[in-house]
Amino acid sequence: MLCRCCGAALDVKKGMTVCECGYCGVMQTVPRLDFDEKAVLWERADDLRRSGEFDRAMSLYEQLAELDPTDPDIFWSITLCRFGVEYVEEPNSHKRVPTINRIQYSPFIEDKDYRKAVEIADGDQRRIYLIQARQLEELRRSVLEVSRTEQPYDIFICYKETDSSGRRTEDSLLAAQLYRSFTAEGLRVFYARVTLEDKAGAAYEPYIFAAINSAKIMLALGTGPDNFNAVWVKNEWSRYLTRIAETSQGVLAILYKDMPPAHLPKEFAHLQTFDMSAPDFMNDLLRGVRKVLSESSSDAEKPMEAPAPENTEGVNPAALLRRAELALEDGEFEDADGFCERALNIEPENPDAYLIKLLAQYHIKSVEQLYGVRADISYSGNYKKLMRFADSGLRESLTECRCRVMYDIWRGGYESAQSA
Repeated sequence: MLCRCCGAALDVKKGMTVCECGYCGVMQTVPRLDFDEKAVLWERADDLRRSGEFDRAMSLYEQLAELDPTDPDIFWSITLCRFGVEYVEEPNSHKRVPTINRIQYSPFIEDKDYRKAVEIADGDQRRIYLIQARQLEELRRSVLEVSRTEQPYDIFICYKETDSSGRRTEDSLLAAQLYRSFTAEGLRVFYARVTLEDKAGAAYEPYIFAAINSAKIMLALGTGPDNFNAVWVKNEWSRYLTRIAETSQGVLAILYKDMPPAHLPKEFAHLQTFDMSAPDFMNDLLRGVRKVLSESSSDAEKPMEAPAPENTEGVNPAALLRRAELALEDGEFEDADGFCERALNIEPENPDAYLIKLLAQYHIKSVEQLYGVRADISYSGNYKKLMRFADSGLRESLTECRCRVMYDIWRGGYESAQSA
């Protein structure tokens, strides 16, 4: 078995659920590879994850989860893929530290697969998950803070910068021509070779994240199928496609050269494509870009239509909260949250609604079970609203609960470090 951080061989003995890498020193959990099919899949998935092919790795981990839904390390690995977690070596200390290459708006500690891993882990595994999740959550928040200061982009140029020998690709030269053409039009363009030239490698993600989530247009260009499917090229255009699917915002156009369009990735089948070798390519592209940006500007100037308000006449919020309580008892957490949302539309400062939403968020059925939640609940928006609107007695109980949980997390991490 190999270290998930550096890829060195681990000295794992039968029955071990945690192990320290003898090469990079990272304490980590280990999977149960108790049958051949699982071991083969795990080795392939882990190799893909370490090389940054997070989507392909996640697909294999999901297959593993079907084979063995009781192994927490599988669900932890799925979470690492979702957030694009990579462990890089610090130049000074030579320690392996995590970076996040796929920042999400939702907190790491609220990820469903992370919560599943914590739920089914043993004590030693759980302590490591909690310590590392807190570190990753702090990193996620810091990246978001940096990204919020970035101005929005009109165009994101997605391309492969260097080949396997480290030489600049033809794609990069073509991207440079596009960059010059669009900046001459007065547009704000994300072109990695220029935009990131004064950024350290580990600090790229905040700027890439901000650009992917603000650019009105992404132009993905390539001179061959392998370039479109290169790890970080696919990382960018797949994240942009996800943004389009989730928000209905953004336009992805495909620019290709020296290859038949049939060889483009299947994900591009429904997208507009441009042959860069066509005589009028640049004129056609400029015309298309101007049209999209013009429509985008027109939409931005239109007044936002407020959604039709829910008809709350005759609706009793107490009855909605009772429905929420019953749903919570039955473990129907999404339904419980939905009933609370309807009650809050009528009484937006109702503390009982926020309490039920807090319990539903962590998939628990009673206040007493909050003491078993191994996460800092103060990150939760429901907790913050509850502390704002609850009476003093409930606020004191919640504060005591959080302090006890955080002490248990700290104590578990301290004991783990002492035993190591």
